[in-house]
Amino acid sequence: MQKIEDFRDIRGRRHDLSLVLVNFLLALLRCSSPSSLSAVHRQMVRQHDRLCGDLGLPAQPCISGVQLRRVLSGLDWDSYNTLNERYLSVSVGSASGAWCALDGKELKGNIDGVAGQRRGLNLVRALCHEGKESTVVGFYDGSKKSEKTTVINYLEDHLTPGAGYSMDALHTSCGLLRFMHIGGAVYLAQVKANQKLLMEALQEYHLHWPPAWGHQECEKGHGRVETRKAYAYSLEGTMEEKWQQAGLQTLMAVERTRLRVKDGKQSSETAFFVSNKALAPETAMELFRAVRNHWAIEADHWVRDVTFGEDRMRCSCPKRAKGMASVLNTALNIIRKNNTLGSIQLFREQISEDWGKALSCLRKQT
Repeated sequence: MQKIEDFRDIRGRRHDLSLVLVNFLLALLRCSSPSSLSAVHRQMVRQHDRLCGDLGLPAQPCISGVQLRRVLSGLDWDSYNTLNERYLSVSVGSASGAWCALDGKELKGNIDGVAGQRRGLNLVRALCHEGKESTVVGFYDGSKKSEKTTVINYLEDHLTPGAGYSMDALHTSCGLLRFMHIGGAVYLAQVKANQKLLMEALQEYHLHWPPAWGHQECEKGHGRVETRKAYAYSLEGTMEEKWQQAGLQTLMAVERTRLRVKDGKQSSETAFFVSNKALAPETAMELFRAVRNHWAIEADHWVRDVTFGEDRMRCSCPKRAKGMASVLNTALNIIRKNNTLGSIQLFREQISEDWGKALSCLRKQT
């Protein structure tokens, strides 16, 4: 990222990069309909003078939309995220006993459909199961690279002994699970048809063997009734050698049945997860909660797409898309730290009207 004192726009006007990025972050939080970068910039212009006054800065012009794009394109997203996570005291997957979910999301606003592109830039994050705060793991071009490589590179540098990591079926491979097991981490990995033989073996367990643990719960909301039945089986010493080396010890099978209240339509599915955590009543419930919390990262993708309109923000520049996605991730972490209303949309409406509340959200967390 360019040094703050060195950035000048095309007219030679100097801009304080820290001010620009703070203003952009605030605008993203307070903008009622951030469906485009231009909409966020208009919010920046509206609040710029007030922000300068409250920060004790001399009067200065707000950065233009064109130059804002230059700033975002030149943003060192890794350094930006590291600084903000330290400032906000965000800790994801760095403590023994803590769980985080690893998953990717395609930034659809980066896909040029006119040029015939079908895949675009992808964002990969690690999301804390409890506080729902997240960190940016990395980015990859979906037309050339894979999410698996991005996750492997992240874990090689950040794997924490005793920490728990939940992953979808894309990452269920002997090599990665063995690496995590040897490194002392706990994993919970979904199994689907991409591991055909393993999937068939787990289905046989679920159909023909009595579970060592069972649990059922029912949840009502959003016009439907969802029933979940969870069953845990011990796999210790029963799998083929390569999976034993990966530490497979427990199978968690979760049957989900959804009943739509409006028309009585019912659907059901069974999901299978494996873990290297030894089976016991207390660990079985921990793994079941980890299954539930892993699905929360999909809900977080929905927040980015619908509440913040990330997929509607057209951006043909991959570097700029990385910068925008990183600032949005910081905005979400701020919301997770400060939201007491139970609704992200209500909280954003509150800080859009309450300037003091908005500024207080930027205070350093200890």
